Amino acid sequence: TPMHDQGDGSYVAYLKLDDGLHQYKFVVNGSSWMQDPKADASLRREDGHGGFNSGLFVGPRGEDYGPAPRGDINMAAVLHRSNESRYFDVIDEGLVDVKLRTLHGDATRVVLRVAGQPERAIPMRVGETAFGFDVWDASVTSTDTTNLFSYYFVLSDGPTNRTYGAAENKESTTGVRPFARELKPSFTTSDWAKHVVWYQIFPERFRNGSTQNDPPHTVPWRWDWYKPTAWERMVEGKPFSNDWYGRRFGGDFQGVIEKLSYFHEIGVTALYFCPVFESNSNHGYDTVDYRHISQYFGTKGDNEKVIKRETLDPATWEWTPSDKLFLEFVKKAHAQGLKVIVDGVFNHMGRGNFALNDLLTHGRKSAYADWFDVNDWGPPVKYKSWDGGGAMPNFRKDGAKGYASDSAKKYIFDITKRWMDPNGDGDSSDGVDGWRLDVAEDVPRPFWQDWRKHVKGINSNAYISGEVWGPAPSHLQGDEWDAVMNYQFAMRAIRYFIDQKRKISTTEFDRQLKELLGMYSMQVNFVMQNLYDSHDTDRLANMIINPDRDYDGCNRPQDGCPYNGAKPGNQAYRVLKLMATFQMTFLGAPMIWYGDETGMFGADDPTDRKPMLWKDLEPYDNAQDRVMPDVLDHYRRVIAIRNTYRALRTGLLQTVLMDDANNLYGFTRSRGEEIVTVVLNNGANDQVAVVPSPYPNDTRVVDILTASGEYYDAPMSSLGFPAFAKDAKVRAFRAAANAPAFTVRDGKISVTVPKKSAVVLVRQ
Repeated sequence: TPMHDQGDGSYVAYLKLDDGLHQYKFVVNGSSWMQDPKADASLRREDGHGGFNSGLFVGPRGEDYGPAPRGDINMAAVLHRSNESRYFDVIDEGLVDVKLRTLHGDATRVVLRVAGQPERAIPMRVGETAFGFDVWDASVTSTDTTNLFSYYFVLSDGPTNRTYGAAENKESTTGVRPFARELKPSFTTSDWAKHVVWYQIFPERFRNGSTQNDPPHTVPWRWDWYKPTAWERMVEGKPFSNDWYGRRFGGDFQGVIEKLSYFHEIGVTALYFCPVFESNSNHGYDTVDYRHISQYFGTKGDNEKVIKRETLDPATWEWTPSDKLFLEFVKKAHAQGLKVIVDGVFNHMGRGNFALNDLLTHGRKSAYADWFDVNDWGPPVKYKSWDGGGAMPNFRKDGAKGYASDSAKKYIFDITKRWMDPNGDGDSSDGVDGWRLDVAEDVPRPFWQDWRKHVKGINSNAYISGEVWGPAPSHLQGDEWDAVMNYQFAMRAIRYFIDQKRKISTTEFDRQLKELLGMYSMQVNFVMQNLYDSHDTDRLANMIINPDRDYDGCNRPQDGCPYNGAKPGNQAYRVLKLMATFQMTFLGAPMIWYGDETGMFGADDPTDRKPMLWKDLEPYDNAQDRVMPDVLDHYRRVIAIRNTYRALRTGLLQTVLMDDANNLYGFTRSRGEEIVTVVLNNGANDQVAVVPSPYPNDTRVVDILTASGEYYDAPMSSLGFPAFAKDAKVRAFRAAANAPAFTVRDGKISVTVPKKSAVVLVRQ
């Protein structure tokens, strides 16, 4: 939000803000990010980059209403706004999330009364406590054919019951008039994205299926990463070669097709590919042409000839053998029940692209003169580049409309449609299912707002995820993206599970998670890509043995950082398994960086992008490079569990245990009658955890994470997966009938949880 000079050295901006906590910084001259020196220090929050955001709380706090009355309810502090998604949110196929605010410690019981035949009474639970308020939460399923949801609340404290409804009767004890809402979300996110487990692939390093398309100087797949090749130059005094950034190993779509069955075996249901289009590098973030898949991922040598025959008119665009191979892969993936999204690098292109070449040749007379951010027309022409060195020329932006160039915008819109509906018949089932957007905040919002309409017009159920490392609530209001890569989730988890000197308590971990969830609509939270690591960070295994750092900070030994890039020991992998369990059971869509499930390790770029480990290619030249069966088996089990229980995909979250002394954390995920209880032991010793049971006394409960049982292939539709391929199946798990069980006694479950481990409890 631009601030305006008042002429006296002060700058002012006016914003309309909803009630709640808002985080902000001042950005001076486009580069200097500053906290507000006059802000309330108690409201500041970590920004994820080693600093803090300032905080501003809008609206009343609990203390403004005075102390909670004994044996009664302070109705003036009670709040529910049925027209706001944070209080009433239609989430998924008749599933509604309803919240009510009360003064902290005021109500001892709140019941949501839902009209119908018969009227239903649904107990609510406190999901969050902040700023002197309790926020009560309940999930409700509705099959009302009128599509109208009528409800009110009954609040209790001691002998007193009070009702709370709509309009003038909202504080009445009799004759309450219910709230009434259509079962229509304020905005929608992709239904299928609420159910998937993501798997991120760096295509050049996943599998080499054909040596015919290998780039020059392709390194053998089994090569010891730390050993230089004959053409690589070492950096004097360091065990590192800058040439490693540009290594090629020959990964391609033939290799991905060859390993399609692997995704089914481990249970993942959605793939995100780092850039796949024609580019100059192994990483692809310097796209030369979005119209074509890289020749090194398909068939070498065809793209250059085709590009010369094409214009900006999509009618002139051809399909190369590499393009056709990619579309064949998409077809096979869809038939297996896999969703596929690709990287949209729309902030910049790569040096050598057709538009920049023409601009450099013809200057201001070029048809592409308004495409790029030129700062000196020369000659020679000079332009701004995202990398600072000219390899990634920035598209020229305009704050009012996004792109400054209408023809550049049309080009991006046209290639978007090309890959989402390849044959242009209006049926998007033969195209990609969505996009991940690189450096998304660098592109002005008007572009994304128009582009979202374009994408959703092609496929209303398409998925859009932006790359944002900080909080992003303003981008996730239904007019830009569906979600972001949830680095904020990773930062909180690392402070709890990994850090030692900077470790946060269980209570603080829960508070930070609730704060994060509270930033977004539940529609958004369910589709957030909950990750730990990616192509831009060190590997999770090595994060564990390098605690107490800023996230993604000081993790490249080649930069002189004291970083341990060696293979971790068994204790670190025990923590990794615990974190994987949390990731697969928490609210949101988990995302795995390829190879974490096999035990891959290493520092940040380029080492985090080593070739994928495959059992059939062992032994590798470095004996430490091998698939770790216990890690792979654990991922396979927790993913299958997530696939089996719909509550773990679209169930609401309720904290049931916070034990700071013993580092125990427990929560439930519930959807209707299906409830899963998860208890995490982040401590150094085995612990007995006693948690309230969501089931009646004498109910038998099993730890599905360790129970004997069997994997099975279930029709995706039978487990509640929407909009997936007909007859597609997914890997699930069921416990054996004779698996050891716990019995609910006095409304509680008592279970021993081994150190750095977890239990996942379900009704048998």
